[in-house]
Amino acid sequence: MKKILLVLCISVLCVISHAQEKKLRVAVLDPTTSGIAMDGGTKLAVQELISSAFVSTGKFIIIERSMIDKIIKEQAFQNSDVADNSQATEIGKLAGANKVVLSAVSLVGGRNMLSIKIIDVMTASIDQQKTKIVGTNDLLDVVEPLTMELLGEEAIYVKQNTILAQTESEQLQQQAQPQTTTKKKNASTSKTSNYDKENAELCKQISAGITAAKIATNPKLEKLIATGKIKPKITIGTGLNAEINAAGVLQISGEGMMSVADVKALAPYRPFVTTIVIDEGITKVSAFTDFAMVQYVLLPNSLQVLDDGCFKGCSKLIAINIPPKVTKISNETFRDCRSLTSILLANSVEHIGAYAFAECVGIPRLFIPDNVTTLGKGAFKSMKGLSEVYLSNKITVIPDETFANCKSFIKFTCPENIKNVGNSAFANCQQLVQITFLSEDVLKIGNECFDDCENLGNVIFHCQTPPVCADDDFDDIFDDDAVTTISVPVESVAIYKANKFWKQCKTIVSFSK
Repeated sequence: MKKILLVLCISVLCVISHAQEKKLRVAVLDPTTSGIAMDGGTKLAVQELISSAFVSTGKFIIIERSMIDKIIKEQAFQNSDVADNSQATEIGKLAGANKVVLSAVSLVGGRNMLSIKIIDVMTASIDQQKTKIVGTNDLLDVVEPLTMELLGEEAIYVKQNTILAQTESEQLQQQAQPQTTTKKKNASTSKTSNYDKENAELCKQISAGITAAKIATNPKLEKLIATGKIKPKITIGTGLNAEINAAGVLQISGEGMMSVADVKALAPYRPFVTTIVIDEGITKVSAFTDFAMVQYVLLPNSLQVLDDGCFKGCSKLIAINIPPKVTKISNETFRDCRSLTSILLANSVEHIGAYAFAECVGIPRLFIPDNVTTLGKGAFKSMKGLSEVYLSNKITVIPDETFANCKSFIKFTCPENIKNVGNSAFANCQQLVQITFLSEDVLKIGNECFDDCENLGNVIFHCQTPPVCADDDFDDIFDDDAVTTISVPVESVAIYKANKFWKQCKTIVSFSK
């Protein structure tokens, strides 16, 4: 019997390994330019947006940027060389890539032409290529959808009011010639999540993980159960029972609410639990804090409450479902779940607590349902892999430290009902190039809100009345090394320039709604 189980386990591992091998390794090179000047922050933004699009398909492995930079430096390639297919394929070979992605931005009749192509490393031939001509202000908005189109995926083109970081002379020209932008709807309305369909797919993935886990017997746990040192079944509360098998699959059954005391009774199981299954009938789950070996959690549709710190420190957690009756993601629910790569929130969720997803470094995208009205302090702090967030239209306040240390942000759009932004809300978002406030009534910007956002080139306000700032010094709100442009409605330029705080910004430009 054990031999059969061993063979099955090896087979599962082989399937997983084969799936990884099937993913193509891709080197995404920095964009080249022709006829225009492009700052380092914008080049980085283009490269990161292309990489993000490839990763989102789940079909590719992106080679680390640092490795590519090292190869270019060691081989003494020039930027112009990388635009050549043969040189690009040489870099790809040295990096161990199957494909190389080249992008180029050229000035064409006062507009920008963006070209993205995929080159096969073995043949140096172009597999796919897409080109689009866009206005200067729209370049960053089309990079990701054009890449998705290149990959044969759904492409959604959304106007983002993008303004690229510019040279001082270009900025002065823009002051003399106001640009026209179009106010768009909140980004969260342009991409919506089909919860029922995606939840079913997620539960299917979790079930597959549980099936694989059940055949991987833990000899130490098996011995402890056999010798009676660990009881395979225990009662953990009124009407609640827990059962663990030799594979480390923990199943909680019964009706009612789990308490912190109930979970403490499971302490002997903690080092061995790889999977948690909560049966229907249970309405509240409490703190499985630091169950460090857990990879999969399957929650019941009857669940309504995830207690504070429910899965905090579950550093190997890969997948978990959020049932459709849950209305609140409590404080620190998923803090430091470093292996979690995605989270699907039910449309019933109304509140996300303090530090709820802090340090979940593996999640690249978040869709916050439109029923969410409030966020807690630092809700998404230090989610270093997070590059896209679609916020609920009902949120009016971005609290202190909400997105602090989210180092993958390139551009961000705040919904049209945001009135207040807290202290250090976007601090240390080092790749952030642009942020847009769609609200016509932003009342306050907190202290050190954009501190250490060294690449922040443009802040767009749709509000005619300048927001009040927590500190009188411009450099206490914005990074003093960033070349920040403030873009405001054309009729409000004089008002911002006369304001005792905003007049400290060297460049204030206008746009027409």
